[in-house]
Amino acid sequence: MLRNSRAIERKLPLIAFIVPLLAGLEPAPALHGLEASAGDVSHAAVQTDRYSARLHWNEGVLRLRIEAEVPEELSQVPTAPQRLQRRLERGIEELFLESVNHLQITSAERGAERLDRDPELTSRVRDIHRSLQSRYTGPRSDLAGTAIEYELNLYDELIRSFQPHQTPREVPRVLGWRSSREFTGVVIYATDELPVHGTGQTAEPTPALLPRLHDAERYELVFSPAMVEPEFLTRWGAVAYAEPGAEARLVERVGNNPLRILASGLYGETPTDLMIPRDDVRRLLSREANRRLLAEGRIVIVLPRSRTEEQLIAD
Repeated sequence: MLRNSRAIERKLPLIAFIVPLLAGLEPAPALHGLEASAGDVSHAAVQTDRYSARLHWNEGVLRLRIEAEVPEELSQVPTAPQRLQRRLERGIEELFLESVNHLQITSAERGAERLDRDPELTSRVRDIHRSLQSRYTGPRSDLAGTAIEYELNLYDELIRSFQPHQTPREVPRVLGWRSSREFTGVVIYATDELPVHGTGQTAEPTPALLPRLHDAERYELVFSPAMVEPEFLTRWGAVAYAEPGAEARLVERVGNNPLRILASGLYGETPTDLMIPRDDVRRLLSREANRRLLAEGRIVIVLPRSRTEEQLIAD
């Protein structure tokens, strides 16, 4: 059963669910190992030394890692590391599910809120763990244990589950005004703290799976992931995130002549959505070719370096 983040906080930390699972048991309220039977890691006191889930927004991937020390009673068993690795792999599903709970989906929701109200989505997300790709399986750096690491591309099955549309919404139009030229993409700079609409406070933007753009003057919606054509949404997401100086590597997405915008504010319960100046809104929405950029998700948001990676879970 998928446990949302609030339930985990009320009951037990994640490790209380992973460790017994690794030992072949149902989750228990304490980290008790069993006596080792002859060479059988499934009945050894398997203790996870470290587990983590880290979002690399600048790469569009979620990375999961679990490490454990080979139990002393099995240290002389030649096959113990390999058998321990198989046990660790059984903990990846639970770690993945809890990671999705913590993932910022929109300005108003993390994964847990969306999953709480949509049992079908919960089932789909549970199935996605089968798409995790192995990055590393082998000894820890200190050679005293073993480690496994997996990753998932955010902009494939996961984004399709949280934004399941076949027909995109129409990108808004601005009539009666024409930009001087067409652009090849959109690069929005939000590298400093910005005013958060309606709060009187400032903050750095929070990256999200499904962020939106708003008109800073009229507060109207300029862009949402629901406007992106499905083939582009699953190709590279609604937007890409980059750290300062790294946006050049995304030239395939935004081309050599992007419209460069300085974000003027943040919007939303969690400040994931950017507000952009009215003049730039007009440049985007008054020409069909520029509106097309939004429909194809040709948007890069440049964040402070500290925001392009996020630790979702750590021991």
